[in-house]
Amino acid sequence: MASRNQTNKDIDPLKIREAELVIVNGDDYAFALKYSPGETPMVMIKGRQARAKDIIWAAQEFEIPIIEMTCIDGDFYGGLEEGAEISESHYRTIAQALALLYKTKSSPYRVRFIKTLRKRPSVLSGRAMQLVEKYSSLLEVSLVSLEIGKELHENIEYFRGPLDSLRQRIALEVGIVIPEITARLNPRFASFAYAIKMREVPIHEGEIEAGTDGKEYVFQIINRLRHLITRNAWQLLGYTEVEALINRMKAYNFRLYRELFPRYFTIPALRFILRNLLKEGISIRDLSKILEVIKDNLPMTKDPDLLTELVRASFAPYLCHKYKSMDGYLEVILLDPEVEKMIMSSIRESSQVRWLDLRAEDGLDLLSSLGEELKKAQSLGLSPVLLCSPALRRFLRRLLELSFPELAVLSYNEIVPFTEVRSVGIVR
Repeated sequence: MASRNQTNKDIDPLKIREAELVIVNGDDYAFALKYSPGETPMVMIKGRQARAKDIIWAAQEFEIPIIEMTCIDGDFYGGLEEGAEISESHYRTIAQALALLYKTKSSPYRVRFIKTLRKRPSVLSGRAMQLVEKYSSLLEVSLVSLEIGKELHENIEYFRGPLDSLRQRIALEVGIVIPEITARLNPRFASFAYAIKMREVPIHEGEIEAGTDGKEYVFQIINRLRHLITRNAWQLLGYTEVEALINRMKAYNFRLYRELFPRYFTIPALRFILRNLLKEGISIRDLSKILEVIKDNLPMTKDPDLLTELVRASFAPYLCHKYKSMDGYLEVILLDPEVEKMIMSSIRESSQVRWLDLRAEDGLDLLSSLGEELKKAQSLGLSPVLLCSPALRRFLRRLLELSFPELAVLSYNEIVPFTEVRSVGIVR
């Protein structure tokens, strides 16, 4: 039995907020029902005496219909269970209340709406709104999240510093600031399992070998996180993130901002270019340089794909440095001239766009030949790039990105003078 000293903490206001109606008998009994036509009513919460009063006051605050039924007694109340559907023995009585609620027929019992109640000071409504705000935050989609099993979660303190350092490293290497990443427990996971999610969708799932030192497995997970965030950073770049980047740039280069936005260039067009760059692992940290290249070339073209290529060419020193091997060579796979000619002849153009219309058999032959050359190079411990003419680069990259997502495709325009290039294969 609920005592008169029960406090509002015993009441979950959200359960009352979800109810269709509250049924009472004076201040002695009260229970809230959730009901949808065609379904069996469910008892959300119930209470006697002081607890019943709290339910009544909360229902009034949330404007939930309150129906008084004098036939509700101790036996009836005792047969109700919170969080469960009503039993068959309660059907007839509850049906009368629902009938009044939906105004379909009269009731043989004394049933009436309580329309006005005396107000009293109560923290219950305020507490309910705090809970609503708390749970509303769950509607926000986390850009990057890490879920871990029970054993990993027991050493949660090992994750905090490395996760914060990872955000700093991503900002320096990629050029975007990602929100705080927290490691949270998933009770359904095996003890040493973990999952990395991007926009709440798992992009990697793994399991740490039992017995691994805590700091060692954190290092493994953080490294995996860094790789996945870098490779998928373009998916994290929405309009809000682009606006934030522009606002930061505007603070120290307002003149460039004023010369471009909004009259000559738009945020959607910039987002398209920045996402193109991130897809191919190019840092967008130097936003001023990117915008300067765009500004210089806008009189010639507004095509975001072509502007992307022009921006890439301006980052040639960065690209050559990034893909250079330990011994100082840029190792490349080349296209046979006949293959380049075939691809060029397959590029179609309309007044608005250009696209690659390669025959299926030619595309498969190209993928097969490239796969063989990559396999040979990798067997020698090499990580080559594919080098082609500037006119082909973007089309070739889109053709290859699903089959060879890690393969960088560079054009001759992106090779700086005095770069030592070494051919390690030819696609025929």
